[in-house]
Amino acid sequence: MEREFMTVHVAIAADDAIFRYSGNLLRSILAHASQPVKFHVFVDFEYERAEKVLNAAIPDADIEFYYLDASVFKDLPNRTHLSPMTYARLIMPERIEADRFLYFDTDMIAQADIAELVDIDLQDNLMAAVFNGGGLNSGLLLFDRESWIAEGLTEKSLKYAQEHRPDFGDQAAIEAAVGDRFLILEEDWNLVLDPVWTGKERLAEKRTSRAKVIHYCTGFKPWNLGRLAMPRHLQALWDSHGKPLKLPMNFRYEFKMAGWAIYMYARNFITGR
Repeated sequence: MEREFMTVHVAIAADDAIFRYSGNLLRSILAHASQPVKFHVFVDFEYERAEKVLNAAIPDADIEFYYLDASVFKDLPNRTHLSPMTYARLIMPERIEADRFLYFDTDMIAQADIAELVDIDLQDNLMAAVFNGGGLNSGLLLFDRESWIAEGLTEKSLKYAQEHRPDFGDQAAIEAAVGDRFLILEEDWNLVLDPVWTGKERLAEKRTSRAKVIHYCTGFKPWNLGRLAMPRHLQALWDSHGKPLKLPMNFRYEFKMAGWAIYMYARNFITGR
């Protein structure tokens, strides 16, 4: 299935709070790319200014924007620190005209060429992903568009989320819809890190340097108070791919995440973690 100079399609989704931090992921993917990359950016706000800023920040990137009214997800379950746009990945195969594409959360950094994933043999599986602790982590997903649409997985996953209302709605919904037809990727494709809950060995530079994709999971992000708890090499990795996009801060989001981080620091200090 190998093709010379194939285009690698990458999709992300962001609301106006998180979008200003999305440039680092895109830059990291391009820094390691051996093939042309096209980015598909789904947002739930009027994006004319954001589009100009992103194109100016990464002038050589091939980027297509999609507007998505996130109110269609308002009745679906979601954790308070997550955006309804977490469900956007469920409808992406209906909008992106590519045989295969990779979905990334915006709080990730690529440390390797992602082209090899696109042509991976899915065998009889519908998609590929990393499983952490026995469960799906939907931060990185390989979609096969034809299979997803043929199996009606958008409808099945949204229906599951609506009827069962799981805590991590999108992940549980995808896992339920796809069933056992996942190709499970090695953990290095989505190394989930948290400065409080992750063990020191996992956070060590010796381990993180081997990962192909770093995932700054939970509310501790390298752009907020969470960076104070991060090892310096993980701060430096994020910073090496640039600064936030020149867009206004969403102060409601920033204060909410700062409050969450302070609460977690205090709780862990009291419990001795």
